[in-house]
Amino acid sequence: MEYNQNDLESIDAELSAVERRRSWMAETVLALRARDYAAEAAARQEAVFASKVLAMRNLRASIEMSIAGERKKLLNEDG
Repeated sequence: MEYNQNDLESIDAELSAVERRRSWMAETVLALRARDYAAEAAARQEAVFASKVLAMRNLRASIEMSIAGERKKLLNEDG
């Protein structure tokens, strides 16, 4: 599958949204703990978003490598 800059921009936008959500969940966990509320569910949600951030970063890196490979292949064909 071929990727382009639009794919990276789309991943970046989605990654930014997920990172904001994970950050908000982490702050929520701290606020709940500070008030002695049960924070286990919020902590689980923060962990879910943290894993999504990691997965999306890995996907972005994979797309970057694919784009770089395509560029290299095109340069070799032209050169």
